[in-house]
Amino acid sequence: MGTSKKFMENVMFKVPLHELYKVIASCNYNEENYFCPVLVKIIDKQILLENDLNYPYLLQVWTKKGEMVFERKLHQPISNWNMCGDKLIFQEKFDDSSVFIVKLFKDATPKLFRFDFPESAVKMRVNTRWNNESQKFVIPPESEVDGNPFGENLDTPDNRSDIAMSENS
Repeated sequence: MGTSKKFMENVMFKVPLHELYKVIASCNYNEENYFCPVLVKIIDKQILLENDLNYPYLLQVWTKKGEMVFERKLHQPISNWNMCGDKLIFQEKFDDSSVFIVKLFKDATPKLFRFDFPESAVKMRVNTRWNNESQKFVIPPESEVDGNPFGENLDTPDNRSDIAMSENS
């Protein structure tokens, strides 16, 4: 029986990723998943220069076959992410009200959607944060969250949330 760590070791064996990237994290918790998201930091200086020094991180999705099907350049490690079947859900920045969903396909180009939530819906959220010192994701204690960590008064006057959605390519 394999694990996501074993899967990543197999992928890294096929391509010498350890010479190009440092794998920071994955949010794959099910070895049966066809898709495996990883957060990597570019360590090869030539690739970093070609990729633009402002984007030292990459969010990638790999298949069980060892094929990369999605990649997004990032200024910093993502704030939140989760994998649900063929959908990757992530938030790029802690203080951003946008959430992205990538619909992945085995035989087609993935589709990237962006959801913009009203500020009132995200004002009191509890979010993981990237800690540069420990090089890990951390969850802030509840004492750092003002008010109810699950939000209050999120309804709009007509009792619906105003969520804007757009498809990005």
